[in-house]
Amino acid sequence: MLIKAALNGGRTRAEHPAIPVSPAELAASAKECVAAGAGSIHFHVRGAHGRESLDADDVASALTAARAAVPGTPIGISTGAWILRNANLRHHAVSQWTVLPDFASVNFKEEGALALADSDTTLQIAAGSRSARVPLRTTLPLVVVAASAAELTAHEIMLAVIGKASGGRCLWAANDARDSSAMLAQAAEPQRSSA
Repeated sequence: MLIKAALNGGRTRAEHPAIPVSPAELAASAKECVAAGAGSIHFHVRGAHGRESLDADDVASALTAARAAVPGTPIGISTGAWILRNANLRHHAVSQWTVLPDFASVNFKEEGALALADSDTTLQIAAGSRSARVPLRTTLPLVVVAASAAELTAHEIMLAVIGKASGGRCLWAANDARDSSAMLAQAAEPQRSSA
C-alpha cells in the first residue's frame, strides 16, 4: 500500500495557520509525513506572494527543498486550472519547468487538460525524468484520478491517446474509495492483454 501525503492543496493560511507554503515549510512538512509513513508527497507550489504558482523558479525551489528533506521519495505537484486560468499560459508555464516533479496531477475536466497531459514536459514527468532536457523513456507509468466510475469514459479516451502515443502502461486511482476497486480492475484488463 502506498500512502501519499497531500501537504497543502488549495488551502491558505487564512484557513489554517500551519499550512506549509514556502519551500522550507513544504520540506519540513514532507519530512514529517515520510517519518509518519507516507511513501509519496503531493503539494501545490506557492510563489513568494503566497498564491499557487506554476512558475519554473517557484517549482524548482519547492522541489529542490522537498527532495533534500526526503531523498528518494516521489514528489508530485498540481497543475490545476485555478492556478493559471488560461490553458495556453498554463501549458507554456509547465513547458518552462527545468526541475521536474516525479508526477504531476492533471484534472481532465479542465480546459486544455489533454494538451497538457500530452505535452513533452508532462510526458517526461510520467516517464520518470527529473530534468526537462532528458529524453523520454519508452515505458510510461501514469496515474489517473477520477472522481467516480461515471467519469471513467473521459479518462479512457485520455489513456488511449497517451497510452498509444507512449506505448506505456497506465495505472488508476480514485477519489471515491467505493469506485477504486472497480476502476483498478477495469484498468488492469488492457494491461494484461497488451503485455
